[in-house]
Amino acid sequence: MVCEDTYSNKSWCVVGQNLYMLKECNQMEHEMCSYLEWIFHMKAAELEAFMERVRKEYGKDFQTCPHK
Repeated sequence: MVCEDTYSNKSWCVVGQNLYMLKECNQMEHEMCSYLEWIFHMKAAELEAFMERVRKEYGKDFQTCPHK
């Protein structure tokens, strides 16, 4: 079973009993994404091409997850 709940960095600070400040959690998240070479910025044309592939695969109403 996959748990798809997400938590904000602020929530992680609370769960971690304030071991790290929010600024530090944000910095660690940024560093982790950089190490994983995740790219979050894309050109509008790239996003539109991706959205078109999703529409083609899942139909016009792809807001809901097909796995649920």
